[in-house]
Amino acid sequence: MNEKNFRWIVELSVFPLLVIAILVWGTGIDWRLGSLTKLQLFPLLGLIAFTTMWWHFFVGFIRQIRPEFQKFDTLHRISGYWVFVALSLHPILLWTWGAGQGFASPLDTNRAYLGINYRYALLGMFGLIVFWLYDLARWLRERAWVKRYWWLIDTVDDAAFLIIWVHAFNIGGHVQEGWFRWLWIFYGLSGLFFVIYKHLKHPATHAKSPV
Repeated sequence: MNEKNFRWIVELSVFPLLVIAILVWGTGIDWRLGSLTKLQLFPLLGLIAFTTMWWHFFVGFIRQIRPEFQKFDTLHRISGYWVFVALSLHPILLWTWGAGQGFASPLDTNRAYLGINYRYALLGMFGLIVFWLYDLARWLRERAWVKRYWWLIDTVDDAAFLIIWVHAFNIGGHVQEGWFRWLWIFYGLSGLFFVIYKHLKHPATHAKSPV
């Protein structure tokens, strides 16, 4: 396969992966879109956010093993925006649903909706805060202290990606059974491999602030 075709396949693979996530979610609600509620919508945003994040890590891995690989800058910039929006709205929709049910705080909502597994929701919230801070660091990437500590920022961001996978694997309703659970396991194992490979084989990759 020539480099151009390989590039298109890798870069556009995000769209069929997102279609798979949407199909799994839509099947779960029997495609009753006319009566969609916050409680039904918020899982879709989580699936979209994590699927796209995994694709980001996948493309990063491809760029490490094939330095000549050129990513689609516009697609990656836009996809970063939809990850930010989807990841942020994912808990917000759940919490505002809880407020409508009379729960006083997001913690009460987590406990009421998730029961004993609300602790995994707190893990997800930790991951979200890390990603917010990571995006802030990217905006401040020209600051000397950001460049100096980028290796640490990038390492914590990688850990947050894996933490969010743990969060979804333990409380995500769509990944508890069936073939999609196996796809989610693949996302987790391959994501862990991407992170380990980057830190062991290409330590300089995460030592520099992104451009």
